[in-house]
Amino acid sequence: MPLSNREESSLEAGGHSKATQLLRRTDPGAPTFSTSTPPSNEQSLVRDVSAVENGSFEIPRVRSLTPELPKFRKFMALPLELRERIYELALYTGQAIHPHLCGRKANGAIKFHDDNQHSRQYPNHNAINKLLGVTYVSKKVHDESLPCFYSANTFSVGADTATYFAHLERMDRFHMIRHVSFSIPLRDGKWTAQSLEQLTTYLKNVEIYERDHPLTEPYLITPTSREHGMVCGAEVYTNLVQHPRHLAGGLNDMALFICLDMLSSAFNSSSNSEKYTSSIVLPVPSASEFTSYPRLQWFSYVLHGLGIHLHFVEGYELAYNQKAVIGIVWHQKFQKKDFKQVSKKEDAGNVTKRVKDMFPDMELAERKVCNSCSYMRTSCDGNRYTWFTVKH
Repeated sequence: MPLSNREESSLEAGGHSKATQLLRRTDPGAPTFSTSTPPSNEQSLVRDVSAVENGSFEIPRVRSLTPELPKFRKFMALPLELRERIYELALYTGQAIHPHLCGRKANGAIKFHDDNQHSRQYPNHNAINKLLGVTYVSKKVHDESLPCFYSANTFSVGADTATYFAHLERMDRFHMIRHVSFSIPLRDGKWTAQSLEQLTTYLKNVEIYERDHPLTEPYLITPTSREHGMVCGAEVYTNLVQHPRHLAGGLNDMALFICLDMLSSAFNSSSNSEKYTSSIVLPVPSASEFTSYPRLQWFSYVLHGLGIHLHFVEGYELAYNQKAVIGIVWHQKFQKKDFKQVSKKEDAGNVTKRVKDMFPDMELAERKVCNSCSYMRTSCDGNRYTWFTVKH
């Protein structure tokens, strides 16, 4: 039977006893709710004091309002493929890494920082080291996650990139690189001979330097080093910074072709009439447009002069297309480079012969625009500047 308005008002104001009476009136079988008078403040205080004196007083537990962070303690029980995917997401920088040689530290480790995350205005010198903190959890995690760092990120070609690749090669990590971005400037064909002249001088200097300075001192593995590198002696560091690749790397064109030469693989073909020694594979939107555009032909000609066969994979967008430069990203999945195979590199003599065949009406020595080029390198803090001169 529904309650009247008067009975509902009595229920709201009366408490348990009135509620019980009303329920019993409407439903004789309803349970009876017993009530008790709450203790007064004085009675509660006396009871609490007695409990303290007896040692039976318990502080009521207060539930924290801060939510507890979820924990997953079985990460290593996941399949390796899933763990590697998580490593890649955790170690991805979000933009290309631009290596910059910091120098040799007090503990003997060679360190590079990322110029895209560190500047004089916004210093973040240890950004990569902080990102790689996961690699120091354990040896197993280090061995699993470190290759994911190199494979997930893209490395851009700059003044120290060739030196960085040589450093990784010495540490047996160069094969982990999967993506390299670089810029190709749009230029007239006259740059072909000049670039080949500079590269010929560079190859001669490499042959002389490596003959006179053989490197025999090994790297020492230090997995606990926060420098993310290998401890090395003074000989290794000196060889790294005095090598012609480091000196020539400060020139944009030289850095481009030196890195492409390091990324190229041995040329294998039944018909090798041009006598190429290596090959480079680049993804482009259209091979015909790339080879027919006049201001890009110099790039193909320089690679031809170096004995590098240029192969295209069509249907892929450029990284960027600006007014006087285009951007391309090299991918290991297209190159399929066998890093364990020592590919034969073209020597300076063969390059000179090939250039003379390409330019039969002129001598390479007569194409000199200038006898040397100078450029400037900045220190990590941006406060010191060093000038370098490359002769050719």
